Amino acid sequence: MENPESPGLCLDGNCDYYYWEGVEMGVQYEWDEYEMDSIAFYHTFSTGSNRVFAFEKKHHDNPAIADDELTEYFRFQVPMSSDDFIIETTEEMTEAQAAFVQSCYCFGPLVYAAQGRIEGERISQNVFKVTVDVTYEIYEEVRTVNFSRRMRIQDTPDWIN
Repeated sequence: MENPESPGLCLDGNCDYYYWEGVEMGVQYEWDEYEMDSIAFYHTFSTGSNRVFAFEKKHHDNPAIADDELTEYFRFQVPMSSDDFIIETTEEMTEAQAAFVQSCYCFGPLVYAAQGRIEGERISQNVFKVTVDVTYEIYEEVRTVNFSRRMRIQDTPDWIN
């Protein structure tokens, strides 16, 4: 589905924009033998007191290539009490756990937004207008997540408890 508010973002896949209420987002760390350190690997979710906003891009599958099913996620959280929010400092990005992760047949690594701005405003009971313009570095490449979109509430998945 092409986003009319951010043309071109999903030309090579399908995008979804949504948020969950009553969720706490955490981070799963894994040991990286190459780096000899623990690295943030993927988000975890449990029942909590935040809204978790998510941008999800599922790339088109190539039947000629095994294990190429790539999905990219950009997520962040804000307290349920926040009907309007601006996140722009490094500390605020970290507190909101604003991060990007890729998944194909495995996850990782989770990469925190390095700089930018996230702004949100409640425009109705179940809809927020969210504008994201952030950069992050993954595999020695600087990338950008940039969109302005109305994000609708989704039912919290059963696997979140």
